[in-house]
Amino acid sequence: MNFGSVLFSIFVYSVLLLISVSDIRGQIIPDILVILLAIGSVLSDVLTGRAGILNRFVLFAVVFLFLFLIRYFTHGLGLGDVKLCSVISYIGGFWVFLVSLFTACILGICAFGIFSLHKKGIRRVPFAPFVSVGFLAGQAVERFLL
Repeated sequence: MNFGSVLFSIFVYSVLLLISVSDIRGQIIPDILVILLAIGSVLSDVLTGRAGILNRFVLFAVVFLFLFLIRYFTHGLGLGDVKLCSVISYIGGFWVFLVSLFTACILGICAFGIFSLHKKGIRRVPFAPFVSVGFLAGQAVERFLL
């Protein structure tokens, strides 16, 4: 791992932390943070000459469309979650995204169950913190298992 990739990882984790805190506090993911994450990711790819940028743009678009349709028909996801997951798919690729989404769903369901036992009438749980933890899990799986 070179210095540039360490710097990029710190950038990504810092923005994900800010997004998670914002989602926990106000149940909103600021567009500016998602845009910052997206632009930083594309810039990093261009500056480092990372291969497969077009493939990741296609994955980004497919993930966005898929999650937007889920949001449209079920109203189970916020639009900020859709955008965040789409950017996560660009950064990490297909397998990291898949592990991230799976982990986020499992953790979110568990948290919803725990919160609903303690707070009657709870209807929404912030999803961004679980997506962020899922992204870390996806990266770990990619690094150590794939």
